[in-house]
Formats: sequence, C-alpha cells, structure tokens
Amino acid sequence: MTLTGRERRLRTRLIAWAAVPAVLVLAAAAIATYLAYSGVVEEEIIAREQERASLAANRMQEEMAKYSAELHDLAREEAKFQAYPIGQLAVLRGARGSLGVFDGGIILLDQVGRVMGSTPDRPEITGQDWSDRSYVRDLLAEKPLVFSDAAPDGPGGTPVVSI
Repeated sequence: MTLTGRERRLRTRLIAWAAVPAVLVLAAAAIATYLAYSGVVEEEIIAREQERASLAANRMQEEMAKYSAELHDLAREEAKFQAYPIGQLAVLRGARGSLGVFDGGIILLDQVGRVMGSTPDRPEITGQDWSDRSYVRDLLAEKPLVFSDAAPDGPGGTPVVSI
C-alpha cells in the first residue's frame, strides 16, 4: 500500500503533534528533576559542612578546656590570697614556668574586671578597667569557659586569644 502525498503529510503532522508535546513534557520533567535534586544536594553539602564545623568546634573546646583547667587550678591557689593582690601576683609569678603555653602572658583581674597585675609585668595596663571587653563580661557572668576572638590585648598590642 502506497501513501499519497496528502496521506504522508497527514501522517507527518500526526507524528509531530504527538511527539512535540511529549518532548516538551519530558524536557519540563527533566528540568524540574534537576532543580529539585540540585537543591537537595546543596542542602546535604551545607548540612555536612555544619556537622564538620561542629565537630571541629567541639574538639577545639576540649583542647582549650585543658588550658582552662590549668588556669582554674591556679585561680584556686590564688583564692587563698583573695584579699591580698601581692600574694596573688606572687602565686602567678611562681607558676610562670608551668604555664608556658600562655605565651601572651597571664593577666590577673579583680571581681569587677580591673587589671590587678600580669606576668610578664606590664605596668602600663595595671589598674585599667577591662570590664568593657566581651570576654571579660562573660567571665564576670561566671561562664565556665570563656574564649575571645583575636584582640590586641597582648604585650605591645599584639593580637592574642584570651582564655
């Protein structure tokens, strides 16, 4: 059976009218699938990175807690001399060798955030009110573990992280 020209054109039109909408629907489904999965992948990557950052922060906090424990033990020893800043400074200077990890020095504050002394000696800061620093406010609020961002509080204004 041979098709006439008119029948061929009609057949071609029918195939085109059936194929074009099918291709459009498939293209729309492909685009929708791509957009949906790209959002899911992005969310998964963000969740994974948040988990990694959380684990790293926990490990860092554990490491810093060791340093905090050393300072806490020293503070308990200094508590014997609570009303005697000279005795507190003597204990602080006597512990200088065992606290070598604190290479930016150690600063002794009173109950309101005033600098009582430091090791190594920094007479230029003795008597200053440091209560305006965020980490000192956290310390005065009796948070168990306090860290600062890098701040120019070290000798000669060098940036240090306070624990």
